[in-house]
Amino acid sequence: MKRKKRIQFRVTSMEHSRYTRMAKINRMNLAEFIRKKLDGQHLNPKLTDEDLALMKKLFIESNRWQNISNLFRKKDPRLSSEVDELIKDFREIIINNFK
Repeated sequence: MKRKKRIQFRVTSMEHSRYTRMAKINRMNLAEFIRKKLDGQHLNPKLTDEDLALMKKLFIESNRWQNISNLFRKKDPRLSSEVDELIKDFREIIINNFK
């Protein structure tokens, strides 16, 4: 359906930059982004190639810590379990920040 009507409203420069940035993160133009938000649609930002590369590097680093934990598991199981908990928390933070 062709759009024929126009709606205009004023925003501050900070609001404009925030909406523009959020539209860019979601890979949409500003009008499409605002339309979807007004319709109440939940938008999940799409990860860029840089985000995916960073996420991969962080998971590789967490795997290295897991390997270190495995090295001293028999000598000090308490420390190893604490490191495992930290790794679990670290991975949850990674996943939650990239949602």
